[in-house]
Amino acid sequence: MKRFVDFICGTGFLFFALLLSLFGFSACSFDSGASSNSVSGEGHGGGSGNSWTLVVYMAADNALEPDAIADLNEMESAVLPSGMDVLVLLDRAEGYDASNDDWSGTRLFKVRHDSGDSNRIVSERLSSVELGLSADVDTELDMSSKSTLSALLSFARRSCPAENYGLVVWGHGTGWRSGDAAFSRAFAVDEGGGSSSYMTLSDMRQAVAKGLDGDTLSFLGFDTCFGACLESAYEFRSVSSFMVGSPSVEAQSGWDYCSLFNSLSSVESITPESFCGCAMSQFKSQYKNSVNAAFCVLDLSLCQDAVSAFDTFSSNAALLIDSYSARDSLLSVFEKECVSYSSGVPSDFYVDSLDVVRNIAKKCGELYFYADIVEESFSSFVVDSWNSTYGTCSPGVFFASEKSPGVFSTHPDLYVSGNQNPLTSQFVNFATGYVPTKICAGSLLDKLFYTVFDK
Repeated sequence: MKRFVDFICGTGFLFFALLLSLFGFSACSFDSGASSNSVSGEGHGGGSGNSWTLVVYMAADNALEPDAIADLNEMESAVLPSGMDVLVLLDRAEGYDASNDDWSGTRLFKVRHDSGDSNRIVSERLSSVELGLSADVDTELDMSSKSTLSALLSFARRSCPAENYGLVVWGHGTGWRSGDAAFSRAFAVDEGGGSSSYMTLSDMRQAVAKGLDGDTLSFLGFDTCFGACLESAYEFRSVSSFMVGSPSVEAQSGWDYCSLFNSLSSVESITPESFCGCAMSQFKSQYKNSVNAAFCVLDLSLCQDAVSAFDTFSSNAALLIDSYSARDSLLSVFEKECVSYSSGVPSDFYVDSLDVVRNIAKKCGELYFYADIVEESFSSFVVDSWNSTYGTCSPGVFFASEKSPGVFSTHPDLYVSGNQNPLTSQFVNFATGYVPTKICAGSLLDKLFYTVFDK
């Protein structure tokens, strides 16, 4: 039916064009306003000739400013992939880096190759109606605002339409955080104006969904600390096909973008899977001599099954904790026996989700059935992983805030299921077999932290 309609429309247009020609007009002289392929932000993009548009959300209005400039220079020094536009929204700080005329504020760039490999930014500065940015005027945007991210993605889709869209979230990151308590930040930390604001997981997911307007990302990367945790993967499972990042602390230098783009340029056809593979390769090469450096590639289409299996395992593990001795035995798994990730103390304490399942199952043989289900689901969900110390890894999952070595605090309200706060992450609302519950219903963390047993 569609081919028939296309035929009628096509023949109708030819007939119309013939009539116009009889009166001295050309059909091509009529400007629909959609023919411009400019990326200035003032005109609509052309047809979807590109296979990829990659957006880098560079929240560097903080101490990471020098690293942001260095990473943009890395992008420019690479051989950029054919058929890929790379857009960078860079928010700078004051007082950390004086290079490139020491401008401050927020600028939008389309990455251009720097054949001279200089330290100056040579990329094309863009204007954007959606963002309220002009290529000639400095403007300060709040990178922690979800409206900034959604506007950037809307601009990318309009001005650089493509078959695949990718997003790299660049900057500080603390994983699951959605507000409240001492470590209340997640991603896109903006310290402009003397204050510190951030984007919560919930806000970021809403921003991506709004900016894509029905599309989905093919690639979502976190060039941050604690980017690959179960909480984040579950939050973004509906807006991206694949997600990559580190479950651990990431070095301040972050990703090697020159290596990433050069690798992509050598790929015959950039698929979401090959993009993830190139991201993994650059990270492994850069941090192969580091301790406990880690990176995961996650297939988000399989995240629901993986998290469901993890939560079911947690529920059944909780049923076995009926005394203080049983509680202490499983507490030691989290605290001492499994791979853990943190940035020191005080900070959030994450555990490797699959490693904690394996170690609990070793102590409680009756859980092997449920552990096998987790293993099977994670074998597909975690497409690839690497840990410089242990070989492989899986996404981290929040355990508790560590106040001092071995001393854990109670959980923030937004990590307690049933709290009714709209900022609560989707993982917390779903994984009631693992996370603490408002009514102490007997989840795994309920049993480990809040349940009183008969002596």
